[in-house]
Amino acid sequence: MIQIVVLVAVAPDCRVMYRVTSDDPQVIKQEQKEIAAKLDQLDMVPGIHTLTTDDGTVASLVDKDPYFEGVEDTNSWADFETRVTQMSRLTTTEVAAYMIHKYHLSLHQRYAIQKTLYYLYADHLATEGRLFEGQFVAYDRGPVDSKLLNLMVHDPKRIDRSRFLFHEKIGVGQKRTQVLTAIDEAVDKYLPFFEQEPLVSDPAANPTHRPGTPWQRAYQQGQNTVIDDDLIRRYHYLEEI
Repeated sequence: MIQIVVLVAVAPDCRVMYRVTSDDPQVIKQEQKEIAAKLDQLDMVPGIHTLTTDDGTVASLVDKDPYFEGVEDTNSWADFETRVTQMSRLTTTEVAAYMIHKYHLSLHQRYAIQKTLYYLYADHLATEGRLFEGQFVAYDRGPVDSKLLNLMVHDPKRIDRSRFLFHEKIGVGQKRTQVLTAIDEAVDKYLPFFEQEPLVSDPAANPTHRPGTPWQRAYQQGQNTVIDDDLIRRYHYLEEI
């Protein structure tokens, strides 16, 4: 039995594969051509493996090469493409890791880092759609990604490790250029702004605290309420700088 395995690995515990199996070399050859024509549809660059196994099962594949143990097996190319898209989405933590490493930032600057991330997220969401996956909540001092804040306080090493995932996910080519440009422009614009006094010591001076902003509308419902994407799309213009 011949198996073609198309595999995307973001991390050792985050891998997915699409398989084609056949005893007919001509079928395998045709499948290889069809797969090659579809690779540009994927959001990440896969590895492609062609192996001979005892049968067409995953167990037989693992017997041949233990590397494939624990890899998520999809039933169709459409399912595979969907999972790759999900796995390729950047997170707030990964974007923060890139920013901190590139600009030699300190976690003592977490207020300005969080604000910069929020404006990067909101600017992009309001104009083009999500640049990364984030969930900002209405803290007293403004929008904060609470998961990232928890890591900043309790597990900063995990943030640093996330920069490798960041580079794995953005890949090469146009997507990489667009992501890096958007982040770098946001850092240049917002980081110095939010490190100014009185913004650091006086939350009321923040543009996110203006009447009618996404933060203000969420905070009215209670501290630490999630600022949902619809609020940001509709009212981000009120907090623009």
